[in-house]
Amino acid sequence: MNDGVRHAAKLGVTRRQNAVLEFIAKYCAEHGHSPSYQEIADAVGIASKSGVKRLIDGLVERGRLEMLPRRARSMVVA
Repeated sequence: MNDGVRHAAKLGVTRRQNAVLEFIAKYCAEHGHSPSYQEIADAVGIASKSGVKRLIDGLVERGRLEMLPRRARSMVVA
């Protein structure tokens, strides 16, 4: 098991969810706001924004990501 898979398993998330989470954290640090669904899809290699939505919903359910209500680009890594 490589380090990325082991790290994702510790967090209780899939490898793809972990990739999304890491991208969001890095993007927020560099830009001061969270990325769009399309930017996430492009960076992680997901074909559609609905696929990104499903991954983000899973991260929110697991408590790894928070969405601020009524705000665009409002993802906060928990």
